[in-house]
Amino acid sequence: MKKINVFLEQNIEKILYLFLFLQPIIDLLTSLSINLFKIDITFGVIARMLFLFFITYYYLFVMRNKKRYLKYFIMIIIYMILFSTMILLIKGQEAIVYEVKNLLRAFYFPLLLIMLYEIFQNKKKSISSIDFIKVMLIYLILIIIPTITKTSFNGYTQGKSGIIGWFQSINEISAIFVGLMPFLSIYLKSEKSKIKKIFTIIFTFIVLFNLGSKIVILSLLITILSYFILYLYNNEKTNFKRIISYTLIIIVSLICFISFILPKTNFYKNIKLHLEFLGVEKVTDVVTKPELIDRFIFSDRLTFLNKTRNNYQKSTITEQLLGIGYIENYATDNINTKFIEMDIFDILYRHGLVGFIIYFLPVIILLKEAYLSLFSMLDGRRKDECLSYFLGISLLLVTSLLAGHVLLSPAVSIYLTLFIINSIKLTTHNT
Repeated sequence: MKKINVFLEQNIEKILYLFLFLQPIIDLLTSLSINLFKIDITFGVIARMLFLFFITYYYLFVMRNKKRYLKYFIMIIIYMILFSTMILLIKGQEAIVYEVKNLLRAFYFPLLLIMLYEIFQNKKKSISSIDFIKVMLIYLILIIIPTITKTSFNGYTQGKSGIIGWFQSINEISAIFVGLMPFLSIYLKSEKSKIKKIFTIIFTFIVLFNLGSKIVILSLLITILSYFILYLYNNEKTNFKRIISYTLIIIVSLICFISFILPKTNFYKNIKLHLEFLGVEKVTDVVTKPELIDRFIFSDRLTFLNKTRNNYQKSTITEQLLGIGYIENYATDNINTKFIEMDIFDILYRHGLVGFIIYFLPVIILLKEAYLSLFSMLDGRRKDECLSYFLGISLLLVTSLLAGHVLLSPAVSIYLTLFIINSIKLTTHNT
């Protein structure tokens, strides 16, 4: 056992690096296990849980330095035991497997964040910014190839269109792109080949606009605008003619894109289909009429939120403290397993006031540390990198609130974890 621990200590960085690049492959195998073999317990759940147990073992028994966040780790484990016990007593053995599976998926993020933070703090190297782009390129390839060969799975139901390649969840893939796309600018600055740059941009835009997701396009626009503002800031006293020419090029390109290309994308088709289905006559109605705000912008998530809130308010004091779990109205005719898909509210109601506090206490501490680190370096020579991490973290947090599938999805939360850790390390180490 001692030899194994020594090996892990010497190679933990390589193992973490390998696991990052295995993410697209894990998602691919997950999709195949569901679509081809009809397996309910997916490969992705097993692989990521095994990784969590491995990191836990390393954190508790291999890592030697003082564990600053061990008390939060213990608090989370105690809460998870209390939650599982409550579910067993209230809902019985029939519900425990489903509830515990979702419990592990939910607390994957804070557990991994605590442990990887301390592991990376003891190491000089971590995942580099350019590595995130390499992972994004793998996702792009695994979407472009099946799209060209017409072997792509359908990303949507109910008439909507969305290319998803050989992956399963368009919501998770969309959230992954939301987090990774800000790092594209670092790749474009470091890559010398213009041909590679052009093809990367083209393929990225083709995939993002044909995923059919509103949150992806909103994040893309925010990212482009943010980097344009940064460019203006960097060149406020020089290259005035170049700024004007670039601005004109961007405006003309946008006009051409909106006029000729946008109507052919799945994003545009889905927006049009959704508006027609809702009977919207004026586009402004979707931001002025409450019912349309819920149905168009939030895809009925506010309705799901209201139902879960009502069930939470009717629950016992114990359930309000520890959570109502993931099966609402269990053993009744009104049973409901639908997520709200607004992560913060799902965590609050499904894990109660105690679970909510325990979940977010270490997360908020490390988020604060990450943002302070980024702001302290915004005027330094690594402004682009700081902005990439700032956008990656912020856009994923906004996505978690508006569309979900971030904090409660290990496939996505691992990127948020690494963004936060790398942001903190920017002030002390070279990433």
